[in-house]
Amino acid sequence: MAMNLGDMVGSVVRVGLLMLLSLMGVAQAQTGDRAVDDAFALNACLNAWGNHPFGSRLTYTTLSTSVKISGAGPATADLTITNHPSLILVDPLVNARGDAHIALLNPNGWYCLRAPAHQMGALRIQLHCRARMASGAGGATTWGTGRAGAGSTTMGSAQVERVGCN
Repeated sequence: MAMNLGDMVGSVVRVGLLMLLSLMGVAQAQTGDRAVDDAFALNACLNAWGNHPFGSRLTYTTLSTSVKISGAGPATADLTITNHPSLILVDPLVNARGDAHIALLNPNGWYCLRAPAHQMGALRIQLHCRARMASGAGGATTWGTGRAGAGSTTMGSAQVERVGCN
């Protein structure tokens, strides 16, 4: 049985939406034991960085993100500038069929990304030139390009742009 292009795209869209719903369910299930999830993600980031200024008793803040569908939903930005290294855990962003943007602009920020997921869309992360970023989870890319280093991309792209470089 032959499939035409429209049927194939429709199947991919249905699979992508099912994946999105399942990812949202995973995110909701994980919030039940937030301390364990935070520790797992932060440990992965600290291991990725190797040397860091935080010692063994971690103090961190959490940056909440949003769900964006077809480009609708609030943008995410960290505009705080600290005078010292700050560990910031970035909650998962879910993006479907649109563009999402996250601005991580604290020059002293050490950003730990908790697996963003985007389906049929683009994720653009603006990262201050002096800030650091790592993934708190593994990543996967299917039919797209992944450059953000974390999360899951299906039929989309992810890129990191350095800003504030003099």
